Amino acid sequence: FGPPAFILWYLQSLMAWLLMIPAWMHLKTPIFASIILALVTLYWSDSLFAGETSFSPTRTLEYFPYFVIGASAKKFKYDQKLRQLADDPFTSLVCLALLSGSLSFALGTQFAEEEISIYAYPSASMHQKTHDHGWYYIIGRAGYLAFSVPMIFAVVVLLPTRQTHFSKAGACSLVPYVLHCYVLLFALSMGLYGKRFTGEKVPQLPQGRQMEIFLIATATLVFFSHPPIASILKWFIMPPMDWMFEPDQTNKRGKKVAAVDAKHEAAAATKP
Repeated sequence: FGPPAFILWYLQSLMAWLLMIPAWMHLKTPIFASIILALVTLYWSDSLFAGETSFSPTRTLEYFPYFVIGASAKKFKYDQKLRQLADDPFTSLVCLALLSGSLSFALGTQFAEEEISIYAYPSASMHQKTHDHGWYYIIGRAGYLAFSVPMIFAVVVLLPTRQTHFSKAGACSLVPYVLHCYVLLFALSMGLYGKRFTGEKVPQLPQGRQMEIFLIATATLVFFSHPPIASILKWFIMPPMDWMFEPDQTNKRGKKVAAVDAKHEAAAATKP
């Protein structure tokens, strides 16, 4: 099979996160610990952290705090409070102002791509990104991480909540993400991309062939995103993982969460 294509980094990272998260959530402060790990990762200089390798631990560990935040929100019921906050009209106005101000700042700032990638693009350690390897880069990365979380929340708040065909298809978006690679391999084996295709540089193809590839790609996306088909395939691509986030009865915080849940269930049962 050989090294995976770049787009598969997420699947490699997702597998690592799913293996790490059950034990990681037993920590007293899982979010804070994941942030410390992500920042320390910036200065590891092993060959695996050199950049675009077949598997990049740097990218996996730097994105790990986002995964832990999501897992903590589900396990400790922060997600319910966030949903209530998102339903507030004033929250929508604040999020709109935040996104507008951030976009205005970004458009008016003359930052080079190399400078932004130091903080905003997890891919390699500071030994490969910078010349001086200064410790102070960790401050910029921590600031970017702290800034990105409310930005993500702002985008989620402003997204439409009405259920449509596309929202149902989006719930299974990992299905075409994973399975389209097999269609691509089949197209490569049939010579659809030409004999000179190396996986890194795409040769200039005739317009008719380009249109053919475009139609195949569109059909692949529509087929794998079709809700009846995606709902079946997702059991193989995304097996249920809710058991990982159930409150741990041996943990003090888990007992507290379980007691709150039981109280809410009892209150709901007594209502007429």
